Amino acid sequence: MDKAFECVVAHYNEDLSWLEPLSSETIVYSKGRPPCMVDCWRDVQLLPNIGREAHTYLHHIVECYEHLAENTLFVQGNVHNSDGKTPPHTDLSAAKMKAEALDNTDRSCGFMAFTSQIIEFKEWGGLPWQDCSSHAWWYYKNGQNMAKAEMTPAEFWMKFFKVPHPRSVYYVSGSVFAVNATKIRSRPRHFYEELRSVFTGLNHINPEYGHFMERFWGSIFLDQPGEANEGSRDDCSKVSGTLGLKQRATSSSTSVIDEREFGERHLQSRLNGP
Repeated sequence: MDKAFECVVAHYNEDLSWLEPLSSETIVYSKGRPPCMVDCWRDVQLLPNIGREAHTYLHHIVECYEHLAENTLFVQGNVHNSDGKTPPHTDLSAAKMKAEALDNTDRSCGFMAFTSQIIEFKEWGGLPWQDCSSHAWWYYKNGQNMAKAEMTPAEFWMKFFKVPHPRSVYYVSGSVFAVNATKIRSRPRHFYEELRSVFTGLNHINPEYGHFMERFWGSIFLDQPGEANEGSRDDCSKVSGTLGLKQRATSSSTSVIDEREFGERHLQSRLNGP
């Protein structure tokens, strides 16, 4: 029987009690200690501790490609970052993310993200870990054991997307998003297999390529293969009209960047070229 909804969790040793309302619909991919109350989850699978959340998401897509849920919510184990060590990725509850995911991926663009900020990425020559204040704090805390990428983001993009990169792309911090099966299958299974092989080949706990993937998930699902970067307004409008990224403020009031505004940014980045 086809599943209308499924939640996929990239888990290490985090407390998953915040996800218990969705436990019967949740697959936990654990790279540390298995979560408590193993029997309450739809499934718990142990994976080697490599590749950050990008490897986990790609593993699920590749292994479940033919029987994906109609709508899948991808989350990390502690999206609210309750330990206070890093800013929260979202202020929404698990139940609220499910409700909005079903509402938007069923009726709108097929993809939406839940985040405290939407960021423009244009550092195609390399991520500015020590030269940018928004990167330096993370690098100081987590980057000392990072396996530096052998390709630049531009080279990585060309290798897998097979087209020149645009001037910029937009992404959401934390890789917390929902996407429907049609959007995932707009690219063939071998596309995701090739991306996963980057992480299995490196066999490293903290590869820089994981941060490239964080920046490119939206383009993977929203840009039609071979169309998004060719520079024509007709092709670009196909992309810009589908964007469903929403910005969630971490304050009590929730602000939203709607599809039209975000789509205009996305379209302009395509028209401006590299």
